[in-house]
Amino acid sequence: MQIVNTLQPKSLEFDWQGTQLGIRVEDEANFTYVDLIGPQGIQGPQGLQGVQGSQGLQGVQGPQGLQGAQGPPGPVDVEEGFWVPVLMSSSGVSEPSYAQRTASYRRIENTVFIDGVFTLSSILSEEGILQIKGLPFVCKANIAFTGSMSFGFYRNLNLTPGFSLISGLIVSRTNVCNLYQLRGQSSTSSLNWANLTATSQIYFSGNYTR
Repeated sequence: MQIVNTLQPKSLEFDWQGTQLGIRVEDEANFTYVDLIGPQGIQGPQGLQGVQGSQGLQGVQGPQGLQGAQGPPGPVDVEEGFWVPVLMSSSGVSEPSYAQRTASYRRIENTVFIDGVFTLSSILSEEGILQIKGLPFVCKANIAFTGSMSFGFYRNLNLTPGFSLISGLIVSRTNVCNLYQLRGQSSTSSLNWANLTATSQIYFSGNYTR
């Protein structure tokens, strides 16, 4: 009797579900799964730090930003007040009597503006150039323009013949103004007590740098 082998070979089928591998024989209904990832091992020791690499090249400088808007100006240093003018000769120690005497000042930063008036009720006979002393601030030293006074109104003066104006020059590093009489723009002469009377009245103003 002849035996015929009717068995047919069957293949294996595989299926992955995440880390699990499923295996089944062909025609079987279900896969048998095995997890291929085992438990996490113990962390090993940290390795040695590597050698620091060389410094990279400096980057290119970026363009300069736009200039910001100019801020508002700061506060201006201003001071105002009154001062007592003193009319004396350069060699004298006495003052005349006054029927009226007053003066004020306004300082803006380092520039000083002054004005005032004298009305005399007596005069002296001392020699020397007449001066207005007691200016509110000392005049700055070593500058081309120290300061000056002008006289917008005066009366009852006894100016030297040929002279018709009076003016004043503030002396550097002092608070003193020397007084002069003028002959136009051609010459000057010191103003002294002989050029004033007991009723002389003088209005003055000026400016200088402290």
